[in-house]
Amino acid sequence: MKVKCDICGKEVDELYVAASAVGPVSYAYCLDCLNSGIEPYNALVASAACVGHFPEDFNPDYAEYYRRQLQMHEISVEKFNEDISELSKQIW
Repeated sequence: MKVKCDICGKEVDELYVAASAVGPVSYAYCLDCLNSGIEPYNALVASAACVGHFPEDFNPDYAEYYRRQLQMHEISVEKFNEDISELSKQIW
């Protein structure tokens, strides 16, 4: 039976559960995603929405971490901020 990676959606034989670096939750990673250190994009948006505007409102170390994550997802800072704004409208 194949199982689906929470990050990339790929169906694989085995998943590895690991704690997220951006919130108190764990995800099921395929080996490629686990080794890359990528986080789910929706988790990045949700955690950033609690902080504010990216990167101005972020600690510089966290801002760099998020920049690396955005590069892995091939998402621009502009798109990321749009997604943060949209989610913020829904939750606040």
